[in-house]
Amino acid sequence: MVQLKSLALLALSTLASATYYPPFLTPKAGDIWQGSNGHSYKISWNQTLPHGVSSSQAASSATLVLGFLVGGSPLLNSGGGLFAAGCKNTVTTIKPFSGDNFVEVTASVGATGNFIVAWYQDPSGHSDEFKIVKGSVTAGAC
Repeated sequence: MVQLKSLALLALSTLASATYYPPFLTPKAGDIWQGSNGHSYKISWNQTLPHGVSSSQAASSATLVLGFLVGGSPLLNSGGGLFAAGCKNTVTTIKPFSGDNFVEVTASVGATGNFIVAWYQDPSGHSDEFKIVKGSVTAGAC
């Protein structure tokens, strides 16, 4: 009984000190982004802290990355950024609980298929799966 109580206290203290990353609102399941065409798309998240999570536990910064699901588990772009470096509105590190609850990015990836957006530091909290399809390449597109 004492061992079980110790395990419960350890789990509670770990939960109390864990960093909280907000859940994504967009992109949503069924969304389709045109790749390589310079269109802007919004990635948004919920800034409301759930009951029991203090502001000191909220992530002070986080990196958005593009990834996909393999057998239901997220596999992320380990390069760190969301889209190709040098493209307009390239997202790297943001402050998810300061200011706006969204960023706009330019779809400029060469790959097509089903993707997710996730916090690099907490990939379990990823967006719904959405699709990126080949778009028409325009002058000046990344």
